[in-house]
Amino acid sequence: MDGGFQAPDPRTGKLSVQNIGLSFTMWHDALPLCANAIRARGRPDEADKADMVDLKYLILKAQVAQAVVIARKAVQRNPHIGFYYYALILGSDMSEGLRLAKKGLKCPKLSSYVRSLQDASAGGKELQEGVAFAMSALEDSQSFINEAPPDSSKMRNAIYVNVLMSLLIKGHELSDDMRELLDAKKRLDIADDFSRFFSRPVSKTQMRLACMELVSRMQNAWKEWDKIIHAHSDVRSEISPAKAEDDLADWLEQIDIEDPGVCGHDHRHRDGITTHLSLGVNDVELNRCSWCRNPSVVLKKCSGCGKTRYCDSTCQKEHWKTHKKVCKKESNAH
Repeated sequence: MDGGFQAPDPRTGKLSVQNIGLSFTMWHDALPLCANAIRARGRPDEADKADMVDLKYLILKAQVAQAVVIARKAVQRNPHIGFYYYALILGSDMSEGLRLAKKGLKCPKLSSYVRSLQDASAGGKELQEGVAFAMSALEDSQSFINEAPPDSSKMRNAIYVNVLMSLLIKGHELSDDMRELLDAKKRLDIADDFSRFFSRPVSKTQMRLACMELVSRMQNAWKEWDKIIHAHSDVRSEISPAKAEDDLADWLEQIDIEDPGVCGHDHRHRDGITTHLSLGVNDVELNRCSWCRNPSVVLKKCSGCGKTRYCDSTCQKEHWKTHKKVCKKESNAH
């Protein structure tokens, strides 16, 4: 949107941006005028169009606080516009931003442009506190890899997260040569090629170094530690449901989605436990919203079947079209 109408300077002959008699000079300054023109038509069904144009302008001008005010009102009126959630994310902290992104990605008819605006982010580091977040990060990163363009600036980050979460969640299912990760490696090579083509440096971030180091050493490590791991694979850490909820709630308060260590955070196991927990997919599902898939420890059960769980009334309402048939069957069965 940067730029404006250009014409030769009468003195120098060089092209320069000039006002040609319109009420704006730079193209992006036309956006508020367009939004006002849409509202002046007085059509309620065009309210979203006007708000989105205003939001685009405010985001371009880095006026995030004003954008959040508009987006917050707009999402109350229409929770099905993904761009509203994107605007809200810009003014949110990391944990709230993750929740908003997952809600926004559930919006119908979401354009590939808005879908790829999401910031691919890492989930849990400590399995005892973040197994639900780790699985959420694995799913989110895979969705981003499948749907975002290969030259997306966030593609490499999504691949790093996907590989690390795959090893964390599915490591015991991977083959010795890790052929399951070949697709991720090919996509990473393509992303690197795009960066070199556009003369962008391939930064050796902590996330990239951790990913590359882990993958390169994993095959030899499996061979070296295979017998020991199998000998102790039945060791389980006992954890009560109450403690699991307390740990997850505590982790939600200190969630950090940046590269590990970038901001000086030192994530360590508080109790030194490193063995895997006896947590399966069903256990994880109990801590995730049945609609937006957000992990939470304060989910509300469906009063009908008592099985599905939601983080708020909006998610329950959106899921009802799909869930009502199953819910009625469950209720009748009881």
